[in-house]
Amino acid sequence: SSLNTPEMQKVQTETAPILSRHSSKCNNVPGLFEKMEKMYNMREDKLKNGEWTAEQARLAERVYLSFVRKGSKFDEESKKEYADIQAELATLQTNFMQNVLRDEEEWEMVLSEKDMIGCPPDLVAAARQAAVDRNHSDSDAHVITLGRSLVEPFLTYSSRRDLREK
Repeated sequence: SSLNTPEMQKVQTETAPILSRHSSKCNNVPGLFEKMEKMYNMREDKLKNGEWTAEQARLAERVYLSFVRKGSKFDEESKKEYADIQAELATLQTNFMQNVLRDEEEWEMVLSEKDMIGCPPDLVAAARQAAVDRNHSDSDAHVITLGRSLVEPFLTYSSRRDLREK
């Protein structure tokens, strides 16, 4: 989510491992994988007999592979270890994404209009507006942030290699 308030970050950090563990439990409902495996094993016969379409056979294959990739063939101890790893990974991914969002919000490169050489007028105007939005009082201030709408066109069009490398 792009809503990056401290309150939302706290909720995301707290719920990520909980949701991950819930997902692990859903994939390990007793008997569910065995039924999926049975459907997977009969997909070729069902397809040959005309009982299933190619799409239905493909769905059986994809669902089965999804269960396998989520650890359904593991023994009970390995399933618990995998769930622990997934919960830790969910926390780390959440923290990483929050850091990326924070960088996008905070990082800026302040330039003058002459530093924007090679950039289209729309980008120059957007950089000027970003400077105004970030309370830069200099009338010649232009700001490039890590937001895609500013950084990608700047990297594409700017004639200033030294600035693109920052």
